[in-house]
Amino acid sequence: PCATDAAGKLMREVAWPEDAVLGSLRRVDGVIIPPGDTVIRVSDTITAFGHGDSRVSVAEFLEPRAKVNDEDRGA
Repeated sequence: PCATDAAGKLMREVAWPEDAVLGSLRRVDGVIIPPGDTVIRVSDTITAFGHGDSRVSVAEFLEPRAKVNDEDRGA
């Protein structure tokens, strides 16, 4: 899977939009309501709710980034 800017961060470390509500986090082994000390994994699926700009901000932040090869970096 491709990484997101959220991967590897604790839930509480992410600057979620003020009016967004994180509902659940789905992993291979089940669904949880994530506490702040949950580390976001690349394979996680996060369900969030919000209105307007907050919903767009969460979606953009969680959107997978394209993988960057060494060739793409000029290495």
